[in-house]
Amino acid sequence: MLNRKAKWITVLFLLSIVSQVFAGFTLDNLKVDYETTPLGIDKTNPHFSWQMKATDKKRGYAQTAYQIIVTDANNQVVWDTQKVNSDLSHGIEYKGQALKATIRYTWKLNVWDNTKAMTTKSSWFETGLMNPDISAWSGAKWIGGGDEDLVFYSHYLSVYKFQYAIQLDKASNSTKAAFVFGGNDARLMHKDLNMQGVKNKKDESYIALELDISGVSEAAEGLAKFNIYRVGYTKTDSKERPFKSLSIPKNLINEVN
Repeated sequence: MLNRKAKWITVLFLLSIVSQVFAGFTLDNLKVDYETTPLGIDKTNPHFSWQMKATDKKRGYAQTAYQIIVTDANNQVVWDTQKVNSDLSHGIEYKGQALKATIRYTWKLNVWDNTKAMTTKSSWFETGLMNPDISAWSGAKWIGGGDEDLVFYSHYLSVYKFQYAIQLDKASNSTKAAFVFGGNDARLMHKDLNMQGVKNKKDESYIALELDISGVSEAAEGLAKFNIYRVGYTKTDSKERPFKSLSIPKNLINEVN
């Protein structure tokens, strides 16, 4: 027959179990550094947060204490806050053993409310290289070519925007002006460094954007031209013949202006 002290211990134990089973709230939005189950965390001291969510129609639930237990991939405890009497549920800074790189850590959260009920929920986070300077890549070898053997193919190039201004005056016999760029690309000066198999000497490869007003007149066909020259990119390119020529409407350039 149990003595009186043993009876009270048994009653308190049963009450503790009942309070956990019939807690009127659950835990939601368990986050580490404000992300749910984040991958690649590089911070040595991440922060934990969570929210309480009522499961019944009652109001007034409030947190009175919490406990966070973090375990590593081998289920070894690396941090245990023990029971902390606090209503704080965000920005809880990790203060356990040093986190190791590329490890998935599990954290268990216990929360007590103002009715002394307790509920539990678990989540996880995964560390990255734990090296913001990326020195962990020291000794790694780049797979691919260097600056001296970059393959050139114009269709794969990015689009660039240039803005410039020019002024021509027919009265002074100035009828053409061009903007030249892309000259002397090293990949176009060696036939093995480009897919076109061209080999140029200095100043033999470039793109020129030319404004030509030599044909401007009052006639309907007297339009200014925007000529695009591509020289040295393929064996059929010509500095005498435009790669593309576009007519400029008279409302932009005409005999008067």
